[in-house]
Amino acid sequence: MLRLITLRFLETIFRNYRLYILILGAALLAAPAIFFLIPPNYQVRGTVYVQRDSLLTSLSDVTQVTQYTSPSQATLSEVVSLIYTDSFASDVLKETSLRNNVLAEGRFRERALRDYRDAMMVMAEGVNIVVFVATHPDPVLAQQMVNETMNAYVDWRLTFERTDSEVARDFFADLIVRYEEDLARAERSLFDYLMLYPDPIRGARPSEEVFEINRLQSLVAQAANRLADAKDKEENARLSLAKVNSEALQRYLVIDSPAIPTQPPSLLRRAIFVFGGFLAGGFFLILAHIALLMLFDRGLYFPTDVQYGLNAPTLAMVPLIQHRSSSNMRVSSSSLSDPGATGAAGAVSPVKS
Repeated sequence: MLRLITLRFLETIFRNYRLYILILGAALLAAPAIFFLIPPNYQVRGTVYVQRDSLLTSLSDVTQVTQYTSPSQATLSEVVSLIYTDSFASDVLKETSLRNNVLAEGRFRERALRDYRDAMMVMAEGVNIVVFVATHPDPVLAQQMVNETMNAYVDWRLTFERTDSEVARDFFADLIVRYEEDLARAERSLFDYLMLYPDPIRGARPSEEVFEINRLQSLVAQAANRLADAKDKEENARLSLAKVNSEALQRYLVIDSPAIPTQPPSLLRRAIFVFGGFLAGGFFLILAHIALLMLFDRGLYFPTDVQYGLNAPTLAMVPLIQHRSSSNMRVSSSSLSDPGATGAAGAVSPVKS
């Protein structure tokens, strides 16, 4: 079977070698055009250190939540999701040189958002490191994209946590007002009952009065516990709101600020990448064409095809007939026009006894 595959492979190459040379030549001709016509891309990086548990959080921890993902992975997931939202991407681009395109409607805005998403890439390195990378032909715009994406994410995170804390604070503040009213009503009911049924001068209270007093005291205790719990949670919400801004500098620390690149990318590396990519694409097309011909083209059969296809031995082969040379054809034509020459040429020598 290996011999058959080898024969098919070589036969396909030698039958179509002109086409394969043409493909490689076209790839080599297209590579310089791409190299000189398309401008090089500049790459800008920015690194942020993310720390979910700061010193302030450990000293004033409100809730204990088990983290199943590292801070960098959680931040990466949030940033990637935000980049693909029009609101976040628009807020980022409004601080860059693409501001006018974003404020415009229609295809200009859509193209600006698409270019931003194609240029940005976010990676998580280790447990606490998040890397923001932008690749764009304009080095200034690439630096703006990285810088504004980092700032926009930190602002979004702070706004999200601040809003969450404010909602919790307002919610528990409303609960406190209602719980205070419930406690006041329960205490008033107990006071009114005691005024209506004071302690007897002699003997003990009846069992009905004792039961009712215990019930009213239980209602007062429940209302007081609910009020105390609501006040504790409101205090936690106020603490969370107060520490959001103070904690930001500890939780998100910029290690490497994005800088505008002053040197263009390496021409040698770019040339290797462009020419190598086109050559690889050309070889891929050639191999795909060879594979298709080996599978479906049966214009020429080998004896091995009969052996593996029909499981039978080869009995005979049609010989290849070579074309006569032009000189032999001229001799044959002259002999046909001259009968004497034909007779002389066609004379048979006597047979020896």
